[in-house]
Amino acid sequence: MIYLGSVLKTQSRRLKPVNSVNLSGHVVSAITIMDNTNVRQWLRGGEIVLAGSHTLPTEQNQLQELLSQLKISQACCLIIKCVTSPISSQKFSNILLEEEVLPIFKMSSNITYLELMNDVNMMLFKDRQVNRLAELDLEHLLRTDKPSDSDFDYISSVNNIDLYSAW
Repeated sequence: MIYLGSVLKTQSRRLKPVNSVNLSGHVVSAITIMDNTNVRQWLRGGEIVLAGSHTLPTEQNQLQELLSQLKISQACCLIIKCVTSPISSQKFSNILLEEEVLPIFKMSSNITYLELMNDVNMMLFKDRQVNRLAELDLEHLLRTDKPSDSDFDYISSVNNIDLYSAW
């Protein structure tokens, strides 16, 4: 399981916060590009949502509704690539600043979606790979009569559990 805070640490040069939201507890399940604003059709929860400023609604109330839908659908955060000027206008900046539950970030226009998506997907892949190896070690540990210390060490380190105390 990776958290938004760890993603932001690796992407601090590319992403700038728009609002100040507590990032603890925001789990990342995937990263996706928002190609339409009907989030109920495609958002599953936990996704980092990438959007171009041109994709966002131009009307103030529609933007507020979109942000509300993202929160309700449990999006992890919204990252906006500033392509056009509406995102920099004062009324849109105020709406984004007022948003207190959903973390919102700006992505530099010289960064591609693909670069960011590859980095996040690599983090997700490594996390899943480590967890799968831990599962295999645990399965081996449960099936063997002579477990080694390295089996206990690896599983303990991955899951932050002291398996020595369990025996």
